[in-house]
Amino acid sequence: MFRGFWGWGLLYCIIIALLIICYIITLTFHTYHHLSIIITTLLLISIADINQALVDDGLVDKEKIGGSNYFWSFPAKKDRLNQLAHEETLKKIEALRTNIKEAEARLADAKRGREEDESGERAKKMARRVELRKELATGQTELDKLKQNDPQEIANLEQELKYVSQGAHRWYVLFVFSMCVAI
Repeated sequence: MFRGFWGWGLLYCIIIALLIICYIITLTFHTYHHLSIIITTLLLISIADINQALVDDGLVDKEKIGGSNYFWSFPAKKDRLNQLAHEETLKKIEALRTNIKEAEARLADAKRGREEDESGERAKKMARRVELRKELATGQTELDKLKQNDPQEIANLEQELKYVSQGAHRWYVLFVFSMCVAI
Protein backbone atom coordinates (compact mmCIF):
# COMPACT_ATOMS: atom_id res chain seq x y z
CA MET A 1 0.00 0.00 0.00
CA PHE A 2 1.23 3.47 -0.78
CA ARG A 3 2.32 5.11 2.46
CA GLY A 4 2.45 8.69 1.29
CA PHE A 5 5.45 10.77 0.43
CA TRP A 6 6.91 10.80 3.95
CA GLY A 7 7.03 6.99 4.23
CA TRP A 8 9.05 6.33 1.08
CA GLY A 9 11.83 8.82 1.04
CA LEU A 10 12.90 11.26 -1.60
CA LEU A 11 14.03 8.69 -4.18
CA TYR A 12 10.71 6.89 -4.19
CA CYS A 13 8.85 10.20 -4.39
CA ILE A 14 10.80 11.06 -7.52
CA ILE A 15 10.02 7.68 -9.08
CA ILE A 16 6.33 8.00 -8.25
CA ALA A 17 6.23 11.47 -9.75
CA LEU A 18 7.98 10.24 -12.89
CA LEU A 19 5.57 7.33 -13.29
CA ILE A 20 2.49 9.48 -12.87
CA ILE A 21 3.86 12.06 -15.29
CA CYS A 22 4.63 9.27 -17.76
CA TYR A 23 1.08 7.91 -17.50
CA ILE A 24 -0.63 11.29 -17.74
CA ILE A 25 1.46 12.78 -20.54
CA THR A 26 1.41 9.79 -22.87
CA LEU A 27 -2.20 8.67 -22.14
CA THR A 28 -1.28 5.24 -23.40
CA PHE A 29 -0.55 1.76 -22.09
CA HIS A 30 2.83 0.79 -20.70
CA THR A 31 4.41 -2.56 -19.88
CA TYR A 32 6.85 -3.27 -17.06
CA HIS A 33 9.64 -3.46 -19.61
CA HIS A 34 8.79 -0.12 -21.16
CA LEU A 35 8.46 1.56 -17.74
CA SER A 36 11.71 -0.02 -16.58
CA ILE A 37 13.52 1.43 -19.58
CA ILE A 38 12.06 4.88 -18.91
CA ILE A 39 12.89 4.85 -15.21
CA THR A 40 16.25 3.11 -15.35
CA THR A 41 17.51 5.68 -17.77
CA LEU A 42 16.95 8.22 -15.01
CA LEU A 43 17.38 6.08 -11.89
CA LEU A 44 18.63 2.55 -11.37
CA ILE A 45 15.76 1.01 -9.36
CA SER A 46 13.03 -1.59 -9.81
CA ILE A 47 9.59 -0.11 -10.21
CA ALA A 48 7.46 -3.20 -9.64
CA ASP A 49 6.73 -2.49 -5.96
CA ILE A 50 6.12 1.20 -6.49
CA ASN A 51 3.87 0.53 -9.47
CA GLN A 52 1.88 -2.01 -7.43
CA ALA A 53 1.51 0.57 -4.65
CA LEU A 54 0.12 3.03 -7.17
CA VAL A 55 -2.31 0.37 -8.42
CA ASP A 56 -3.36 -0.41 -4.84
CA ASP A 57 -4.04 3.27 -4.18
CA GLY A 58 -6.11 3.60 -7.34
CA LEU A 59 -3.81 6.16 -8.93
CA VAL A 60 -2.91 3.77 -11.76
CA ASP A 61 -4.99 1.05 -13.45
CA LYS A 62 -3.57 -2.37 -14.35
CA GLU A 63 -4.71 -5.03 -16.75
CA LYS A 64 -3.07 -8.35 -17.54
CA ILE A 65 -3.44 -9.22 -21.20
CA GLY A 66 -1.76 -12.42 -22.22
CA GLY A 67 1.65 -12.54 -20.60
CA SER A 68 2.03 -8.79 -20.23
CA ASN A 69 0.79 -6.37 -17.60
CA TYR A 70 -0.40 -3.02 -18.91
CA PHE A 71 -0.60 0.11 -16.75
CA TRP A 72 -2.32 3.42 -17.41
CA SER A 73 -3.73 6.44 -15.65
CA PHE A 74 -6.29 8.96 -16.83
CA PRO A 75 -6.57 12.25 -14.93
CA ALA A 76 -10.31 12.43 -15.54
CA LYS A 77 -10.87 9.16 -13.65
CA LYS A 78 -9.76 10.67 -10.35
CA ASP A 79 -11.87 13.74 -11.02
CA ARG A 80 -14.91 11.56 -11.74
CA LEU A 81 -14.36 9.52 -8.57
CA ASN A 82 -14.10 12.73 -6.57
CA GLN A 83 -17.28 14.02 -8.20
CA LEU A 84 -19.16 10.80 -7.32
CA ALA A 85 -17.92 10.95 -3.73
CA HIS A 86 -19.02 14.59 -3.54
CA GLU A 87 -22.50 13.75 -4.86
CA GLU A 88 -22.80 10.90 -2.35
CA THR A 89 -21.79 13.24 0.46
CA LEU A 90 -24.39 15.79 -0.65
CA LYS A 91 -27.08 13.07 -0.61
CA LYS A 92 -26.06 12.07 2.91
CA ILE A 93 -26.13 15.70 4.04
CA GLU A 94 -29.63 16.12 2.61
CA ALA A 95 -30.81 12.92 4.32
CA LEU A 96 -29.38 14.13 7.61
CA ARG A 97 -31.11 17.49 7.20
CA THR A 98 -34.47 15.76 6.75
CA ASN A 99 -33.73 13.61 9.81
CA ILE A 100 -32.96 16.75 11.81
CA LYS A 101 -36.22 18.38 10.69
CA GLU A 102 -38.18 15.26 11.65
CA ALA A 103 -36.47 15.11 15.04
CA GLU A 104 -37.22 18.80 15.66
CA ALA A 105 -40.87 18.18 14.76
CA ARG A 106 -41.06 15.21 17.17
CA LEU A 107 -39.41 17.31 19.87
CA ALA A 108 -41.93 20.11 19.35
CA ASP A 109 -44.77 17.56 19.56
CA ALA A 110 -43.32 16.13 22.76
CA LYS A 111 -43.00 19.61 24.31
CA ARG A 112 -46.55 20.56 23.36
CA GLY A 113 -48.72 20.52 26.47
CA ARG A 114 -45.74 20.77 28.78
CA GLU A 115 -45.40 24.51 28.59
CA GLU A 116 -45.25 26.39 31.85
CA ASP A 117 -48.21 28.62 32.52
CA GLU A 118 -48.13 31.83 34.53
CA SER A 119 -49.53 30.21 37.68
CA GLY A 120 -46.76 27.58 37.80
CA GLU A 121 -49.26 24.71 37.87
CA ARG A 122 -47.02 22.25 35.99
CA ALA A 123 -44.11 22.77 38.38
CA LYS A 124 -46.43 22.10 41.33
CA LYS A 125 -47.70 18.92 39.73
CA MET A 126 -44.15 17.70 38.99
CA ALA A 127 -43.08 18.36 42.60
CA ARG A 128 -46.13 16.46 43.85
CA ARG A 129 -45.27 13.59 41.53
CA VAL A 130 -41.74 13.38 42.98
CA GLU A 131 -43.17 13.32 46.53
CA LEU A 132 -45.62 10.56 45.62
CA ARG A 133 -42.84 8.45 44.09
CA LYS A 134 -40.80 8.78 47.30
CA GLU A 135 -43.84 7.76 49.38
CA LEU A 136 -44.43 4.78 47.10
CA ALA A 137 -40.81 3.61 47.48
CA THR A 138 -40.99 4.00 51.27
CA GLY A 139 -44.28 2.08 51.40
CA GLN A 140 -42.85 -0.70 49.22
CA THR A 141 -39.82 -1.20 51.51
CA GLU A 142 -42.10 -1.26 54.57
CA LEU A 143 -44.36 -3.80 52.87
CA ASP A 144 -41.34 -6.02 52.16
CA LYS A 145 -40.32 -5.87 55.84
CA LEU A 146 -43.82 -6.71 57.09
CA LYS A 147 -44.20 -9.51 54.58
CA GLN A 148 -42.07 -11.74 56.83
CA ASN A 149 -44.82 -11.71 59.50
CA ASP A 150 -47.77 -12.25 57.15
CA PRO A 151 -49.62 -15.51 58.04
CA GLN A 152 -50.28 -16.31 54.38
CA GLU A 153 -46.55 -15.93 53.52
CA ILE A 154 -45.60 -18.15 56.47
CA ALA A 155 -48.09 -20.80 55.26
CA ASN A 156 -46.62 -20.59 51.76
CA LEU A 157 -43.08 -21.03 53.10
CA GLU A 158 -44.17 -24.07 55.18
CA GLN A 159 -45.84 -25.62 52.12
CA GLU A 160 -42.69 -25.04 50.02
CA LEU A 161 -40.50 -26.54 52.75
CA LYS A 162 -42.74 -29.62 52.91
CA TYR A 163 -42.60 -30.05 49.13
CA VAL A 164 -38.80 -29.71 49.03
CA SER A 165 -38.39 -32.16 51.91
CA GLN A 166 -40.56 -34.76 50.13
CA GLY A 167 -38.51 -34.36 46.96
CA ALA A 168 -35.24 -34.78 48.84
CA HIS A 169 -36.61 -37.88 50.61
CA ARG A 170 -37.65 -39.43 47.27
CA TRP A 171 -34.19 -38.88 45.80
CA TYR A 172 -32.53 -40.29 48.91
CA VAL A 173 -34.70 -43.42 48.80
CA LEU A 174 -33.97 -43.91 45.08
CA PHE A 175 -30.24 -43.44 45.68
CA VAL A 176 -30.18 -45.98 48.54
CA PHE A 177 -32.25 -48.44 46.49
CA SER A 178 -29.93 -48.11 43.49
CA MET A 179 -26.90 -48.69 45.75
CA CYS A 180 -28.50 -51.83 47.17
CA VAL A 181 -29.28 -53.18 43.70
CA ALA A 182 -25.72 -52.42 42.54
CA ILE A 183 -24.26 -54.46 45.40
